[in-house]
Amino acid sequence: LPALSAGLCAYVNAHGGEDALVAEEWVDVVLDPGEVSTRLIQDLARLEPTGKGNEAVHVVVRGTPRDVAVMKVKHLRFMLGNLRCVWWGGADRQEWLSGATEVLGKLSINAFNGRTDPQLMVDDLR
Repeated sequence: LPALSAGLCAYVNAHGGEDALVAEEWVDVVLDPGEVSTRLIQDLARLEPTGKGNEAVHVVVRGTPRDVAVMKVKHLRFMLGNLRCVWWGGADRQEWLSGATEVLGKLSINAFNGRTDPQLMVDDLR
């Protein structure tokens, strides 16, 4: 096993270097905030259960963030149109939320105080 590991590392260093190591995310659909609804999220939930071999649906929502707020020192909350977005652990990336943005995440329904609203749980953005 150590020889295999050393060989793989040597190959990567010789043929790619650090520039070749770019994280990639799979996107299933690109949406505008107005296209996101509770009904859409319920329809996507019919694809469950998710897990290995049946990953959760990853969406990109395009828009300009507004009402950006830090929650409990380390999380971010913002709006894309009427869509509430929550980025757990994203407070240190608040400056990334300027201008038009593509936000990657998973859709969910926020049920609170008798209301149900669509929301996006943010994984990343560009």
